[in-house]
Amino acid sequence: MKKISSFSLLLTMTTASTILYGCNSSETSSQKSSSAINSIIKPATCPKQPNIALQAKNVEEITLSDTILNKSGNVSDNQAIGYKFTAQKGERISLSTSNSNICIWVYSPDNQIISGGKLPTTGKYIMQISALQGQQNFDIQLQLLDIVLTQDMALNIVQKWYSAKPKIFAPPFDTSLAEGITTGNFYQNLISDEGSVAWLKKYDSYYEYKESKIVQVRNFRSNEDSGLINVQVVEELYLHGPKGIDQKNSGRFIINGTYYFIRDNGVWKISDVKKI
Repeated sequence: MKKISSFSLLLTMTTASTILYGCNSSETSSQKSSSAINSIIKPATCPKQPNIALQAKNVEEITLSDTILNKSGNVSDNQAIGYKFTAQKGERISLSTSNSNICIWVYSPDNQIISGGKLPTTGKYIMQISALQGQQNFDIQLQLLDIVLTQDMALNIVQKWYSAKPKIFAPPFDTSLAEGITTGNFYQNLISDEGSVAWLKKYDSYYEYKESKIVQVRNFRSNEDSGLINVQVVEELYLHGPKGIDQKNSGRFIINGTYYFIRDNGVWKISDVKKI
């Protein structure tokens, strides 16, 4: 049976063992079954701190998200590879690898080696990887969990919503575009038999969007489970029906809207919208 090791700052069991720091120490399936979910395996062979310096030329800047990122490389006991990435306070890092002969350390923005749990601060983190002995090829899977909602992230989700609207509220009325960015009552009202898309289909109508532009962010706040962003949007749209354009509900509008967010299986989505 192939052994799979896992370094993780979750301090929970993943596909195999959870390692506090240093090199990966594999477990068999029988050993894994007897391990506690929140146990920490302290490897005996890798040092708590690297014995070699990480050269700047060997550090690659990457972007981590809730989507798994695959990286591979070659390291030795006298040359390390590093990955630099931005993370937010309160997030967690998950890392899995099949190579049990490499050592891994993660440095916080203040250059301290972190041992696990939620990330202590927002900023640039560096992961250093080297071989326990000789040279080693490695493949790793990196992922952020408990993603913190930032203003840029919230703004991006709202922009995706406006980009999707021309295909949601007009043929082909593709409500699947909303699945990745909306949730809860907001999504259900969109796809229900009494929702806005159903109304457009019933009355042989559709919206044409000439312009949708976010011009100002008025307010933003978030916590671990929810968030909101208030934006001003300039939108030019036209409601087409069997008798032509509905002039009353068409034109260029300035809209102040508050978008509310919640996590849906770990992914931030719009759960409600209130327009002023």
